Amino acid sequence: FYTQPIKITVYQGTRESFVEKDAKTVVFSIRVDSVAEMSLGEPGSPFDATAKGHRLDFGNLEKAKAKGLDMRVRSNAGYHVTMESENGGVMKNIDPHTPATIPYSLQINSVAVSLGRTGQTVLSRSNRLTDRNGDRHELLVTIGEVGNAPAGTYRDNITVTVVSDN
Repeated sequence: FYTQPIKITVYQGTRESFVEKDAKTVVFSIRVDSVAEMSLGEPGSPFDATAKGHRLDFGNLEKAKAKGLDMRVRSNAGYHVTMESENGGVMKNIDPHTPATIPYSLQINSVAVSLGRTGQTVLSRSNRLTDRNGDRHELLVTIGEVGNAPAGTYRDNITVTVVSDN
């Protein structure tokens, strides 16, 4: 809560000649809820509260092919970010009869992140107020060994959750 007492005074007379007749103090208060929000976009893009998803299309997969995106997080109380991979950190062939997978790696701000099936905290910025552009986190996805993977479309979905610390 933010509170601010304001004294209101009533005067009688003219601007040149006046006397105080009454005064009261009113206390205004406002509650500011904790907020954490995220934006996903092309590298260098500004914060956009409507940008909640981003697709990385690698075209023909080759080992070491990499693509990046920016995740921006705004908060007035600190935040933590968790990520969870639908496929446990690998891309799966979308054909349910083809069990083939292709590994990939994820880095956030040049630090490797392990993506298991259960959400884990990958970023934390405790008790920190961001500016209106939010904290910029650079994400980089790099394709691993393709090997003899059968032809088809491979995919993984990563769920990103941002939570305020309060």
